[in-house]
Amino acid sequence: FSAYLLRDLNPILLEKSERFGGNSQAESWEGVEYSLGPSHFSKPTPGSPLDQMFSSAGAYSLCRVRNSVDPVLLNQKVYTDIWAGQSDPEAAKQFTRVRDFFLSYANGKIPFPKLPAEGEKDIPLLSELDRQDFLSFLIKNIGEPLHPHVHTLLELFCWSALGASMQELSAAVALSHYVSEFETVLVPQAGNASIAELFLRLFVNQVGRENARPNCIVVDVKASPDFVSVRYIDRLGTLREIQAKAVIM
Repeated sequence: FSAYLLRDLNPILLEKSERFGGNSQAESWEGVEYSLGPSHFSKPTPGSPLDQMFSSAGAYSLCRVRNSVDPVLLNQKVYTDIWAGQSDPEAAKQFTRVRDFFLSYANGKIPFPKLPAEGEKDIPLLSELDRQDFLSFLIKNIGEPLHPHVHTLLELFCWSALGASMQELSAAVALSHYVSEFETVLVPQAGNASIAELFLRLFVNQVGRENARPNCIVVDVKASPDFVSVRYIDRLGTLREIQAKAVIM
């Protein structure tokens, strides 16, 4: 996205992996495209910079709206609505209480700061949430320890989406990701890789394929008064250097 937004400046995009897109990757098997990483994203706020970027690039045409709750596989059984307490009806009250807690943020009933902050008004609440780990925050607000199924569901989400446990993530970071699951969710045909491929293609079409360089390992970045030096090993194993006006890492 950064490279695409700065395409008029003719930037050079260095990527360590063989393919661009980070963890937004996909494959195709006998004509069936499928995601290897993130499969969906929350719809950007109408009129926001992200919404305008997606609209102008045609990204929405690649997506469908998710119209049902994601199924959950637990102990070899599929539950179509885990938040209704299907996996443990006797404890259903906590499941629905946790779901309604997240919905209160998604519906705007509880103030929820944007991450990153969109203005000074977001800073105090963002700072408050950032001082609490996600697990402790939930237990405090729910008023009791999390049911094992609820704990497992949220723990696996945190690991898969953010690479850490609930106790290692701040409430600000984890909430900003999980609350979006209760908003309008868009699902590209091959997952988020479809969106990454779209913007990579638009970037390359304007600046040229030579400016998108995979298999490059950056080994040193140094700033001086006149430029920023970036040294990297290219895909052939040759050490190279770029002197740039600015660098985004």
